[in-house]
Amino acid sequence: MRFEKAVEKYDKSTTSELLDLCNEVRSETASVYMEIGVQVSILLMVDMISNIEGKRIA
Repeated sequence: MRFEKAVEKYDKSTTSELLDLCNEVRSETASVYMEIGVQVSILLMVDMISNIEGKRIA
């Protein structure tokens, strides 16, 4: 909201290119964090499975 108010000072248009670009950056950032989270989750799952299997064998 702070960014939108700041943009409003310089660009009164409701379809501001600055707001569109800001939303694009937000979306890209969210996608990157989601991908990192999925990769970390998979690595943790693989590590947990290997630990469980290692204890069963011993």
